[in-house]
Order: sequence, then C-alpha cells, then structure tokens
Amino acid sequence: MAWAGSAALLLLVLSGIIVLVYYRPTAKQAYESISYIADNVRFGWLAIQVHRWATGVLVFVLGLAIARDFLWANYRFPGDFAWMMLIGIFGVVLGFTFTGRVLPWDQHAYHATMISTEIARSLWIPGEWACYL
Repeated sequence: MAWAGSAALLLLVLSGIIVLVYYRPTAKQAYESISYIADNVRFGWLAIQVHRWATGVLVFVLGLAIARDFLWANYRFPGDFAWMMLIGIFGVVLGFTFTGRVLPWDQHAYHATMISTEIARSLWIPGEWACYL
C-alpha cells in the first residue's frame, strides 16, 4: 500500500509541475489557462487527468491506511504518534484536495465547492464557522 501512495505523490508532483508552468491563478484567466493546457500544450490533457486521478488515489490510499491502523489499534501507545501524524497528513491532503478543486474556476468547481461546504456545514458546528472563512 505504501508504494501506491508514493507513486500517487510522485505523479502529483510531476503533473503539478507541468500544470504549474501554464496555469494562471486569477479569476479571469484560470478557466482559459486550463483550457489552453488541455487543448494546446502537448499532452497537457494527460497531465491534468493524471493530476486529478492521482489525487483520488492518494486520498483513497490514506483512507485505507487510516482504516488499517484503526482496525489494528495502532492509535495506542507506541503507535500513537504515527497515528496522529497520519491523521494530520490526511487532513492536509483533504485541504489541498478541497482547495485544488476550485482552481479551474469552472461550473464543476463551483458546484463541487457548494456541495462540499454544505456537507461540512451539516456535519459539525465548526464546519459552519469554516464555511464563512
């Protein structure tokens, strides 16, 4: 399982560098830059799709690692520090996934953000506060 997470992270870094070269992070240019990457950059569409799929794979692998450690009770001493680090890394990855979903600035990103914020708002009280940040 560790090799899948490492491969996904490596693919994320490599495809992210390719996308980073051409992406313009402004409200007016974000959608056009993603369209330009997908249509005009050689294998740009592949870099975008690899980046999307590798994100999903990384979240899935981290979820499996959390489930494994929970079932094997690795959250107890002496594995409690590793458990806390895993939960922290999972939180950071989910944060990057949430913010990265908005970057294309298209209709899909808008609706995905609205759905995610509604889920966060309905699950717990700090989610209501976090949606207004």
